[in-house]
Amino acid sequence: MADNQKTSMRWFVAAMIGAFAFVSYLERMNISITAAAMMPELSLSPTQMGQVFSSFLWGYAIFQVPAGWMGDAIGPRRTLTIAALLWCLTTVLTGLLPGAVVTGTVAVIVSLCALRFLLGAA
Repeated sequence: MADNQKTSMRWFVAAMIGAFAFVSYLERMNISITAAAMMPELSLSPTQMGQVFSSFLWGYAIFQVPAGWMGDAIGPRRTLTIAALLWCLTTVLTGLLPGAVVTGTVAVIVSLCALRFLLGAA
């Protein structure tokens, strides 16, 4: 492989890592932006919304080591692909489930907490 090809591949990998980090940041922060609109719509208190926010952190913290093991076992490409697919799925379900499919304050909180936990785990 020529030096020019190696350099362009390095820039491509760096751009992909940057894009992945940006999307990851958006996935983590998107609910904090929409919380002000979600709370009155779903009849959630600030404390309940805090529980939803915390559920992401619990999933994130608990699955740090298992995700590292997974990366070692199946490789970083597959691990990041699975993570990205799970991010997409949980984000779509976060918009669909509470209020539309699941009704009742307790069911909404449980579904939001479960989805945010899964997003953190991913």
